[in-house]
Amino acid sequence: MKNLYLVWLLLLVIGCQPSVIKTVQQEIDTISSQWVPDNREGICNVLAYSGKQGKVILKGETIYNEARQEIIVSIKEKGYEVVDSIVVLPDTLVNSKNWGVVTLSIANMRRTPRHSSEMLSQTIMGTPVRILKKKGSWYLIQTPDSYIAWTNESAVQAFSRAAYESWKQSDRVIFLSNAGYVFKTKQRKEVVCDLVAGSILEVLGSEGECCKVQLPDNRSGYIAKGEVKDFSVWQQEVNLNQAQLCHDASRFMGLPYQWGGTSSKALDCSGFVKTVYYLNGTILARDASLQFRHGEKIDISNGYDLLQKGDLLYFGQQSPLKVTHVGMYIGDSEFIHEAGRVKINSLDSTRANFSHYRTISLLGARRIIGQASQKGLVTVTNHEWY
Repeated sequence: MKNLYLVWLLLLVIGCQPSVIKTVQQEIDTISSQWVPDNREGICNVLAYSGKQGKVILKGETIYNEARQEIIVSIKEKGYEVVDSIVVLPDTLVNSKNWGVVTLSIANMRRTPRHSSEMLSQTIMGTPVRILKKKGSWYLIQTPDSYIAWTNESAVQAFSRAAYESWKQSDRVIFLSNAGYVFKTKQRKEVVCDLVAGSILEVLGSEGECCKVQLPDNRSGYIAKGEVKDFSVWQQEVNLNQAQLCHDASRFMGLPYQWGGTSSKALDCSGFVKTVYYLNGTILARDASLQFRHGEKIDISNGYDLLQKGDLLYFGQQSPLKVTHVGMYIGDSEFIHEAGRVKINSLDSTRANFSHYRTISLLGARRIIGQASQKGLVTVTNHEWY
């Protein structure tokens, strides 16, 4: 018995017992999951380690300083002395340029900072991003829809906070055609770069039928006025309505499928509806399973009569619930979606374009039109990053 007491005393002097660290870690994990219910949209990775003289060492990283503070306070309230080694991202001591704007027509976003890593998403030219950290020639970025992944350093122009605020206050235009180019001359010769729908460019001036524009990395060139709209005017005028959503969705008919695709060149299913809604001024969550959490739930248990054009339809498996696909209802039993290519299918078994597979895997519907701007369906006008 005396020996056990001596062992316990020795452990107390040297460090916390394993059971203590396990209990502390469970508390940390509970707090972390409240702040970040899904790690696609947040970071709160904190681990507890045994320190000398019974201290608890906290290591890891988070994008929420409030989460860090809550964890520290909670552990201290349990009677432990805490050594705080949690990094809050972005770490301004390491990199003062922690804002950025995408400077390529399409920036690929990957799971890890490697070209061979799985592509999770894309973001397009003129999109403001938070640069959370840097590793080699890669940035870990967060996009306006809260999505977090790695992209090439060359795809983003890094800005200090002051430079970023200057960009936000600049005169800008949004490119609304499916595809196009910025040219070096007004005569539309020598391509500077390509563009996709929704690209945002800074305006330097107007010359005849052309706008002179500047990219975030200071390249400049010309684009036809008819292909762009003043960004501030677009922000004020754009709104969700059924007819425009259906029209914009039809613009992408036949566009090929690409896993992680979120542009008017190639898309995945959630990237398709996300792009359509973005062109109508609303930023949806990135993935279908994330989008399913937002919007007004529409009852389809007794049929499809309550569905309206523009409603989002979600597909997958019931038990356990797993959302794997999304499309947009366009009326008269039909929905448009990206499945191999953008196409239209029907929920009506008498139609030639009826999809039995999609009908039996339909999980639910969500209405975005008429909803107040909020997480998961925030309007561009109300998003402070723009």
